[in-house]
Amino acid sequence: MILQRLAVSIRKQDWFTVVIETLIVVFGVYLGIQLGNWNAARGERAEERELVMRLIEDAEATRQSLEEAITASGETAQAAARLHRTMLSGQVEDEAQFATDLFTMGPYTGTSFITATLDQAIASGRIRIIRSSALQGDIAAYREAVEGRVTSIDGLGEMNIDDFKAIHDRFDSDWSAPRKLVTPIDDILADEIVSRRIGQLYNQYQYIHENHQYSDRFNNEYEAALKDYAREEGWTQ
Repeated sequence: MILQRLAVSIRKQDWFTVVIETLIVVFGVYLGIQLGNWNAARGERAEERELVMRLIEDAEATRQSLEEAITASGETAQAAARLHRTMLSGQVEDEAQFATDLFTMGPYTGTSFITATLDQAIASGRIRIIRSSALQGDIAAYREAVEGRVTSIDGLGEMNIDDFKAIHDRFDSDWSAPRKLVTPIDDILADEIVSRRIGQLYNQYQYIHENHQYSDRFNNEYEAALKDYAREEGWTQ
């Protein structure tokens, strides 16, 4: 309708009306574009909020998983340390504890990062909807650290399996509850293969435990960065 009136005004050479109606058309188009941009920006902010909140959930789940891994790896590392000291001294102070520690030698406690949301966001390019360049940097550093920790721990896998299998092949036990050591302790203390392999496991378990502690620290820093950003944006208290 307004375009028809504009055409009529031009034919009549009613330039004042032409100017007014032209401005109305231009302003209407401008408002339409701005409204579209506002809706698009609002949609991106909603997507950003959803992504950040899901990343926070994954970081919290990772923290809980790592805390469990720290506890488990710490107990195994302590058992390996006691065995290592006993094998070096050749004297057993507590036979029941010695047997329990020997039975504890087993597969290492692997890495425990929950990164499905982060991996999907990076693969799809959705990670770019996060506006904060500082948080983008924190996320990139976290992903690099995770890859380094996973590679570092998994690199011990085959060695760890070989060592604990070699130890368990050197003694016999009665599996009826409670499990009992059948091979004489003196024979185990005199076994150079057991002594060497326990020394290797001791170093591995210590490294794994320290690795999990380090992973927990940088995961906590990553979680804090996400939560700080969420608070700044008013998404959380």
